[in-house]
Amino acid sequence: MKTTTIFLFLISLFAYSQNDAISTVLTDTIQNPKNYDRFIVSVNTEPYAWHKDGFNMGIDIQHYNRVLYIGAGAYLFPDLNNIDYTQFHSKFGLNVTTQNRRAYTGVLAGFTMRDGGPFTVLGFESGFEYYFTEKFGLGLEGSYLNRSDLKFYDTDPWIFNGSFKLIYRFK
Repeated sequence: MKTTTIFLFLISLFAYSQNDAISTVLTDTIQNPKNYDRFIVSVNTEPYAWHKDGFNMGIDIQHYNRVLYIGAGAYLFPDLNNIDYTQFHSKFGLNVTTQNRRAYTGVLAGFTMRDGGPFTVLGFESGFEYYFTEKFGLGLEGSYLNRSDLKFYDTDPWIFNGSFKLIYRFK
């Protein structure tokens, strides 16, 4: 599963335009950090889980520039294996951006409330976003998470999640 997350990030980097050299991006970000500040809100879902286990939805907020991002979010999965699942998390990592594209990879940490929780969540994420306008975009994200609640279900505590998201960019 780690390979899947790494593969997703490599695909994201490939999709990213080769127009900006990394040194130029780093220099511009250091000299003019406010020029590249962005704030987004996204609503996401895991389509495969809809098919397999039913309705699920999350919301994330993020602040990013040309190099770094930080964010927080919540995820709701009612009646997952007959027990409601709610996750709260924070995240941070590295990204590369252009005017209408962004590729990123980082770490995610948080907890789930489920069947007497809380239980810890810790893992990695990677994704790609494309903005159709200055404000609206779509994204794909993969995460590889260690969820401590899974040990109660006699399964591997590491799980891969793939999600689709609708994005609104404030700045």
